[in-house]
Amino acid sequence: MKTFNVWRAFRFAFLFLASLTLSSCAYMTDVGYYSHIIGGELSILAKRTPIQKVLADKTVPEKTKQQLRLVNKMRDFAVRELDLPNTDSYTTFVITGREFPRWALAATPEFSRTPITWCFPIYGCATSLPFFDKTSALQYQQKLRREGYDVFLRGVPAYSTNGWFSDPVFDTFLAMPDHVIAGLIFHEKAHEKLSIKNDSAFNESFASFVQEIGEALWIERMHGPEYISKLLEQRSRGSEIDSLLSETARELDLLYQKKITQKEMRKEKEHILSGIQEKYKILKQKWNGFSGYDGWMNREWNNARLNQNNEYVAFVPVFRTLYQDCGQNLDCFYQKSAELGALPKTKRTAEIKRILGKKNP
Repeated sequence: MKTFNVWRAFRFAFLFLASLTLSSCAYMTDVGYYSHIIGGELSILAKRTPIQKVLADKTVPEKTKQQLRLVNKMRDFAVRELDLPNTDSYTTFVITGREFPRWALAATPEFSRTPITWCFPIYGCATSLPFFDKTSALQYQQKLRREGYDVFLRGVPAYSTNGWFSDPVFDTFLAMPDHVIAGLIFHEKAHEKLSIKNDSAFNESFASFVQEIGEALWIERMHGPEYISKLLEQRSRGSEIDSLLSETARELDLLYQKKITQKEMRKEKEHILSGIQEKYKILKQKWNGFSGYDGWMNREWNNARLNQNNEYVAFVPVFRTLYQDCGQNLDCFYQKSAELGALPKTKRTAEIKRILGKKNP
């Protein structure tokens, strides 16, 4: 197993900071932010302990060890059954001592769903800004709010460095149900399989679909076919919520094209967003009062939050179609997905629209 490679980590930090001198105005230029993000990642990497060492430690609670043994099975399952990269990711453990290991901040203009994009040397561009310190994230959130942006800050229970480093298991998600932990691992390892520069929606939707396949296989193998019906019911509810939010997004897009005053537009926007809760109440009645989504749905909704949700599901139907066209063969699916991702952005967008049109004629 690879240990913490100080030289590799600091070489990355040096290249990252040195490349700032080559950045255009389109890039994130706050050196203090770069210091924060590099320092945060190096701190995480330095805290990693091999899971095998944790399992041999008599002071570690048995419940933690049980969860980590399960994580070992999940990682092996990802490699063996899903053909995801056999890297050292999720072979180490980090105790963060906080709510989440990282936070992600997204923003849009007040009257547009076009996301603010931040670009970084080496990494490329993304529609969310990562933070390792919640206070710093909240301060930046307030700054953007004062400037008039819609903003959304969320905790990140797991994340991928796309193969740059061996990503650890965090203490923050060990209390989750086992299929949720498995889904997180499958999702993040999918980023190691395929990641297209400057296309967050493509990458997150691809990983979400691999997670969808993996969760179903994991539940069937570990819990039996009878649990699949529960998973399908859960996914059906999730799809209905996604449809509700997509409908809301379309309503906002139409609103922002109107030639009306800002005061009128702001009032109509508030009306459309408040409609989310009314539509959700109707869904709950259909679900016989199921309230499992209450905590998530009852938070503030705005352009930025709608966008973040959409990124993870927007192109899942595309990848589902590719998978079916491949006869549910993963090698074929990964190849077709990579070919789609390799297309220039305009051609990739056109092909995605073609596939979506084929699915929904």
